[in-house]
Amino acid sequence: MPSGIRRDIGQLLIGSVPATTIPAELRSLAREFQLGGVILFARNIEAPEQVAEFSHDVQSLA
Repeated sequence: MPSGIRRDIGQLLIGSVPATTIPAELRSLAREFQLGGVILFARNIEAPEQVAEFSHDVQSLA
């Protein structure tokens, strides 16, 4: 599949993880398909300070 099509499809997708860190599988998919976003839920955050770190990790995938 051409990379432009992968990117276009990826931009339509939004991922979520059932963890407090980003699993390797999501990192790989985010880089390959350039996901349009990631949704954070309460289950992703253990402490207020973690929000910045988790958000930074998500942003680094862009």
